[in-house]
Amino acid sequence: MRVLLISNPNSTSLNGEVPREVVPALMEATELISCFTEYAGHAEDIARGLTREDADVVIIMGGDGSVNEVINGLLGPDVENRPAPEELPRLAVIPSGSANVFARALGFPNNPGAAARKLAGLLSSGTTRRLPVGRVAGRWFIVNVGFGLDAAVIKGMEKLRGRGISATAGVYGVIATKAWRQLRRFPPNISITIPGEALHATAPEDPSTEDVATEDTAEGEAPSTSSRSGAHRFPAAAYEEEATRGSHLYRGDAPHEGDVTLPDIPFTVVTNTNPWTYAGALPIITNPEQSLDKALSLYALQDISGVGGLGALLHTVGVARRYLHGFDFHDREFRLDDVSTIHLSSVDPLPVQIDGESAPETTHLTVTSIPDCLDVIADPSDPFDDVIGEALENSLPL
Repeated sequence: MRVLLISNPNSTSLNGEVPREVVPALMEATELISCFTEYAGHAEDIARGLTREDADVVIIMGGDGSVNEVINGLLGPDVENRPAPEELPRLAVIPSGSANVFARALGFPNNPGAAARKLAGLLSSGTTRRLPVGRVAGRWFIVNVGFGLDAAVIKGMEKLRGRGISATAGVYGVIATKAWRQLRRFPPNISITIPGEALHATAPEDPSTEDVATEDTAEGEAPSTSSRSGAHRFPAAAYEEEATRGSHLYRGDAPHEGDVTLPDIPFTVVTNTNPWTYAGALPIITNPEQSLDKALSLYALQDISGVGGLGALLHTVGVARRYLHGFDFHDREFRLDDVSTIHLSSVDPLPVQIDGESAPETTHLTVTSIPDCLDVIADPSDPFDDVIGEALENSLPL
């Protein structure tokens, strides 16, 4: 098996010891060629135009930003004329960044050496998954897209890294707190529209879910939980609460016909993975029903005012779970899974992040999911239970 290993020497956790641990593990299972990136965007340049005739597998050792570069290099800029998955090298990942969301969502340990040993076994068995890939602002993405708060955090972190400060969970926490205070003072009022035909992009139709009219809702119309003018949304209470190993999660099963429109949203993220991101060892889970095999998931906080707004955010992050148990944040949250297209807009330009890297500010984003794009070396299913179990063992004792 011919394998090309692309390593980012500037990734957060990559040091001189890591290659000496990773390379021998991979050489036992492959014919290995290794190279290092030398500048931002170099991984994309290396991967551009590669086919399966050049390499059976391309391994990227880096963070989510490096993974993003390789995916953009492999798939190219033309959505309609992109190579078929069987024409491309299969993709594999060894995590050496700060969050490493994609690698961990695939079930790999966050330690590069341990991940390499697991990957060597998967390469020997030929285990792959064919995944959809997201598209936004002329770029492919595999993890998430932020428009507003989280993008401002990424932008602030990039400024600090430019000054030589490492991207630790503590530093992210300081920047996020500052951005949250700014958000409370000047909420951006994001508008979200999801076309009706974009709903349930990959899930088969469930005959057990039928529209149910209530006393306040005419048959065929979507109920509303907000007094805001023009609001048209699912009620957050339609998301059934379930307890999984002590973590309160929500499952979206509310039916809907026609476009979904959410006005005046202060905070939202679009995710391709579960979890959305990590704070150290703790996964931040916005959409527990999301899977890498599905299309996009949307999470939005509809109201960040007062103590309840902060509580809803902490509830999502998983901090202070003990004290927030019993509080109902459903009327502040909105979740929707498995959608193929999401439109985001704001009157004023907002910061944007794509897979943890800053992108130019804009007033409009259209996020889409393209099915069956890429073959990835991984276990056949998401390791959701393992992720949650590990997270709860390492969660903050608050």
